[in-house]
Amino acid sequence: MTVGDLATEVGMAIPNQPRIVVSLHCDGQLVEQTSLQAVLARPAADFQTLELRTQPLSAMVRNILAETIDLFHQADQARQQAGLSLVEGRTEEAMNHLQNFFNLWRQVQEAMIVSARALEVDLDSLNVGGKTLMAVLDTMRKPLNDLKDARVNRDHVVVGDVLQYEFADPLADWLQLLTTLQQQAGAAEA
Repeated sequence: MTVGDLATEVGMAIPNQPRIVVSLHCDGQLVEQTSLQAVLARPAADFQTLELRTQPLSAMVRNILAETIDLFHQADQARQQAGLSLVEGRTEEAMNHLQNFFNLWRQVQEAMIVSARALEVDLDSLNVGGKTLMAVLDTMRKPLNDLKDARVNRDHVVVGDVLQYEFADPLADWLQLLTTLQQQAGAAEA
């Protein structure tokens, strides 16, 4: 049996309560990330002592979602700053904020997908205020298309308006979806 096999076994030891190994000590020494794969492939018998510290998967996902919500707020702030910068005629600064918004937004989306998979939650089943994820995505389509068209036409006034006004409601719905998913992670812990 390898150290990796043992870690998997420990993670699944309690039925319906998967755990994630968050740290590994071999013979009293913390295994660093750079050597983790090599240690996991070694036979467990190579070591006098193995200490595996675990955390419930749902707790880890809840923490990830808390960080994701923080990223969401940073993205929303970047969106607002981009719109304000455009209104004030600071186009280059606005484009930097807009780029930051899209980079952070991508991270929020990826974290939401990974978290839902870890919790085995079907994102299509999430519902806030009668809106499913698909409905929220549909409401985002128009502002994204308007933003794209305005950028192609180099109409910075329209870009600013879209950023400031058209994204507010769909983003509020998205935040509610994240919060709902985080609550489901908390419920899975109980």
